[in-house]
Amino acid sequence: MAELGAAAGAAAGADAGAAAGGDAAAGAGGGCYCPENLAEERESKLAIDVFEKLKDLQCPLMRGLHIKQPETVKQLLCTPSKYRMDILQWMYTRACPSSAPVLNPASRTPEEAKIQVMLSVSRELMLIGPVTSDILLGRGGTLEQLRVMEELLDAVRSMASKMEELIQKYKLFSVSLKKRLEEGFDLEVIL
Repeated sequence: MAELGAAAGAAAGADAGAAAGGDAAAGAGGGCYCPENLAEERESKLAIDVFEKLKDLQCPLMRGLHIKQPETVKQLLCTPSKYRMDILQWMYTRACPSSAPVLNPASRTPEEAKIQVMLSVSRELMLIGPVTSDILLGRGGTLEQLRVMEELLDAVRSMASKMEELIQKYKLFSVSLKKRLEEGFDLEVIL
């Protein structure tokens, strides 16, 4: 748990430093529309989008994090750390609840086995592009890592929406069934 706090604290500290002193690299090529700057802008926007989706989905690991600088968010989401792996495991368990026993951060499952489960879930969800162990371990390109996270969070949102829809249909069905039973309809006729 101390490691989680240290990783979040380092990210928040870097965010505070960037806010106070600015980002030296940002001023260097500020007006240039070079491909590198455009790629950096895409990464920054995607990092903030992923971070906001995690907060919207109430990821418990985002509680208390008030970072806003894109570089800090990218560092948090794309630099190999236990905190980053815990975030990924949270995303995968929301996308595939049956993976929770293996991906639970408290489980003693070896990291390689967890990676294999995440790769398997990625294939089941048919995530676009090849999801590799390097991407999951934070050793892949920043944009590739963020795209996987975004797609995974979109799958989680979609499933949550479908689940809410099913719950609403179930509620309507049970109200209708109760009403018909109260009116004296035969249960066998209804079914």
